Amino acid sequence: MKKLWVKYVIAYGMWIVFTLAGIWFVIFSRNSFIGLLNLYYVQEEGLGKFQRGMEVQFLDKVYLLVVAFAVLILMIVVEEYFKRGAQRGDLAKRIFMVFGREMLFIFAASLASAFLLGFSPLIWLLLAGEFLASIIMIYLGIKLPAAKKKAKSFS
Repeated sequence: MKKLWVKYVIAYGMWIVFTLAGIWFVIFSRNSFIGLLNLYYVQEEGLGKFQRGMEVQFLDKVYLLVVAFAVLILMIVVEEYFKRGAQRGDLAKRIFMVFGREMLFIFAASLASAFLLGFSPLIWLLLAGEFLASIIMIYLGIKLPAAKKKAKSFS
């Protein structure tokens, strides 16, 4: 209990990092989503480019609303999850699990963006790094020991 405030500072610091990475994911994945729609949906010949352009604008707004709302919900859930991890003593395990999954989503957005930009050696290196980092974080989140429950004494 004497160092619980340090764990709370770490938990809320990681929560802020999670939130910033979530905002970055929303922006980056939105750009990839719209780019892919413009490339494969709007650019087809002779099928009403104006109508398809309007549909893509609508899908852009829906995508942004849904994904931003999902990130907002996750912010609330992860804040409580990290706070409980600080109380129980398994904060590191929880941080690795959350950030591993978030990195996997960022990898997916980067992969979609790579289809738009082309696969250069630098993009391959970035994709490999993101994927490897997410797998390592998820592995550590699984393999780190769980918090030990203290036995209650009845004295």
